[in-house]
Amino acid sequence: MDADDDGKTAPAFNELYRRSTEEVLVVSHEESSGRFEPDLIKNNQGKIAHFRKLGLYLVYLNNGNYEASEAKVFISYLVWYFAICLCFCLSFGLKEFFKAKDYVDQVDDLIEAAFVGMLLGVIPAFWIYLLREYNTYLPQILMMAKQFENTEVYKKIEFAKEVISTISYKEGWKDEAYNDDIVDVENLATRKPSKKLWWPMKYGPYIGFILSVSICVLLIICSFIWNISIILFDPPSGSVMHLKKELPFFIMTALYPIPYFVSIWFCIFFLEWQRKIHERVRHLIRKIKSEIVANSNGENRQTEKNKKDLREVADALDKAQKVFIILNKRMFQKTIGISFSVYIFLGIFCLWKVVQDASHFCYVVPFSLIIGHCYMICMWSNSLMREFDETIEVLNDMPEDYVQNVINVLNKYPPQVLAFGGFKVNFSMLTAVLAFIISCI
Repeated sequence: MDADDDGKTAPAFNELYRRSTEEVLVVSHEESSGRFEPDLIKNNQGKIAHFRKLGLYLVYLNNGNYEASEAKVFISYLVWYFAICLCFCLSFGLKEFFKAKDYVDQVDDLIEAAFVGMLLGVIPAFWIYLLREYNTYLPQILMMAKQFENTEVYKKIEFAKEVISTISYKEGWKDEAYNDDIVDVENLATRKPSKKLWWPMKYGPYIGFILSVSICVLLIICSFIWNISIILFDPPSGSVMHLKKELPFFIMTALYPIPYFVSIWFCIFFLEWQRKIHERVRHLIRKIKSEIVANSNGENRQTEKNKKDLREVADALDKAQKVFIILNKRMFQKTIGISFSVYIFLGIFCLWKVVQDASHFCYVVPFSLIIGHCYMICMWSNSLMREFDETIEVLNDMPEDYVQNVINVLNKYPPQVLAFGGFKVNFSMLTAVLAFIISCI
């Protein structure tokens, strides 16, 4: 994001954040009581239970208000801290166990102590900081989610509890052409090709990509099996000892990023909810658009009904937008900033090990998981912005006097996930991360 854009959006963002915070403070006791728990939570108890076990979701209803359980949050701190310390101790113990008698440590003691301090202190502190942020601001986020669910638009959307508040990660993978079940005639005409494509022309790029990746993976697997077989059945001098020396490093690179993988999926849970909101609200807008087109004679009663429906849409989007502001500022930015820093550090280390020696191909596994999770969060953020752009496109095709209020609400703060420094989280950021890792190697 350019500096000029930051200067323009910062005041609007701060004003929306202030307003959204004030609105949460005045939520009535009845609205936040147990029987009015948001559908987002009630319909996803399975996923919430997993997040609760891992310490990411430790908020409960207490006297009609959401509160974080401070005791359970503190216990979660201790469990995660000792789990990470146990991982380090396991790796260090294996290193000492497999160390040769004539081994000479060439690493300076102070440098080694500095890295030990970072692994035992800084990395767990990052994760504990994220747990604190999640459980501090989740009550506010859930109250605002309930405000959105109380709007007239949410009640008008058919099967809203099922299609919006029931989160399915599989749906996020579907292409827009398949999951958009209400498409107006103009957009449908632009999506269809002029004639049916010959199958090599249609699927040629996919076939080429799949073949090239398959060949690469096959060569890596063959090389890995070849080197392991040599070490096991015809070990050259020092090969077995070299493999044992690599075991502690592999354990740490495989286990250390697990908490940050979990935090990424926690963010994706809310990103998918926001994506479904924009998708279903756009479907409702298209339905209103068809009614406006059908009302060609300009009947006043129908016109007023359509304008009233669009005002309700603007009100619902305003509430959904305020939820996104809190999510972005308090959850997404911090999670992505910290997680990507850990991913980049470990990604450089894994790729360096892979190119260093043929027996290090096992590091492809943690490296693939790291890049895969970078891709996941970038893809979901990109999908959310695509839903937003589609909504703007539909509104631009409608009469301005009907939709100007809705457009103004959407343009206040688009649902663009931002990392620290205002970097947009999309495929361009994924490309930048890969380029940086490769350039370091």
